[in-house]
Amino acid sequence: MGVSSVLFWDLWGQFVWWSVLVAVIVFVWLMHHSLFYRSKEGEELPNPDEIEVGVFPKDYHNFTLEVTWTVIPLILILYLTYVAWAPLNAVWAPAGDADVDDNLKIYGNECTVGQSSFFDSENTTANCYHKFDIIGYQWYWEFDCLELDPMLCATGFTNIAINESTEQLKPVLTLKSDEVYLVSMTSKSLGPDSPAVTHAPWFIDIGTKEDVVPNVITTLWLTPTTLGSTLILCTEYCGQDHAYMIAQIDVIA
Repeated sequence: MGVSSVLFWDLWGQFVWWSVLVAVIVFVWLMHHSLFYRSKEGEELPNPDEIEVGVFPKDYHNFTLEVTWTVIPLILILYLTYVAWAPLNAVWAPAGDADVDDNLKIYGNECTVGQSSFFDSENTTANCYHKFDIIGYQWYWEFDCLELDPMLCATGFTNIAINESTEQLKPVLTLKSDEVYLVSMTSKSLGPDSPAVTHAPWFIDIGTKEDVVPNVITTLWLTPTTLGSTLILCTEYCGQDHAYMIAQIDVIA
């Protein structure tokens, strides 16, 4: 696994595990009943329900069974909602300079020069956060590290394969692992032939995505925790070269 956010992958793992468990129970139950209760060729079967052609069958009601298959899935859904709450809260948490209760500022205030976030992935907290900007054009991403130290945020270019035989020069964003970043994003025009349109950068292995809207500033928290490289793709159709609106993120120690 390359660049990742522990929040995303831990949640993904729990949902996959519960999905597999439920699927095993359902399909084992289904196969057992399909094989155990099937009739054999020529076998005379009893008719305890007195089923007749053209006659509505008897109505049976099992309150215990109905409560069981309602309450157990409900408990599982409530539990999965609960465990998903922390990652969702971490994604949508307000910035430190927002006019909100301090208890909701899980990432503290903006870091001062030389200060580190010290991101605590287990409790989803940090001492502070760093800011940088992303601008979406038709059809490329522009990164602006503002006044951050190059060890925290740096930009450049690299060749990225867009198909089996072609490479293109694309922007690269370098971030530091276990730091918290607040990204401000918008969409701009390059002229009449390149209007400002809606984009949606998808940070693939980090597991986050947000719309980038013309004349609107949207924000997103990034918490990369694993060294490596990943891609940013645009997931909002934005025109002819939408499929090639690619950038790379490198996470360093």
